[in-house]
Amino acid sequence: MPTANRPEFDATLATLTETLGTYFLDSGVPPDAVESYKKCLLNIQGGKLYRCSTVLDTAKILKDDDLTAKQTQDLIILGWSIEILNVVFLVWDDIMDGSITRRGKPCWYRREEIGMMAINDRCLLNSAIYIILKIYFKDHTSYHDLVELFQDTALQVGIEKYELITERKTTSYTFYAPLALPLIYLQL
Repeated sequence: MPTANRPEFDATLATLTETLGTYFLDSGVPPDAVESYKKCLLNIQGGKLYRCSTVLDTAKILKDDDLTAKQTQDLIILGWSIEILNVVFLVWDDIMDGSITRRGKPCWYRREEIGMMAINDRCLLNSAIYIILKIYFKDHTSYHDLVELFQDTALQVGIEKYELITERKTTSYTFYAPLALPLIYLQL
């Protein structure tokens, strides 16, 4: 991943974390539960950000590097949404495989204070995707298509690709979705 994008990606993740925290506080979720949720979001840090980079880089190629600041920010947000989806499946995979570490740290479910609450955290992470889409894209012409892409991708992972994923540990959310998101967002 080009290092020039990393600070922008990290700043966007910090904003998303705060936005999600505020969303839950405004929804009446107790502050301690919101802090726990924010800790859960730490699972998306430390990856290579291939999906996030692919979303932005694909859009730049499609638009000959002629993206507005808003489009760039929106595409980074969509890229983080794919990264979150990746972590949703990694949390499950770690539990199913009995994995010990992920990205050089103890797996989320292996942390003493987490345990099998990781299953609930995985559900919360999945919800974060749709909350992000609602907050940032509900007025976008392609909102419905963006939501459907995430739903279809998750369903495909859950049903059609089980054997492929267990064998190769990756699927369409790594290859197809990061390329499809900019096409849908840019309406190309």
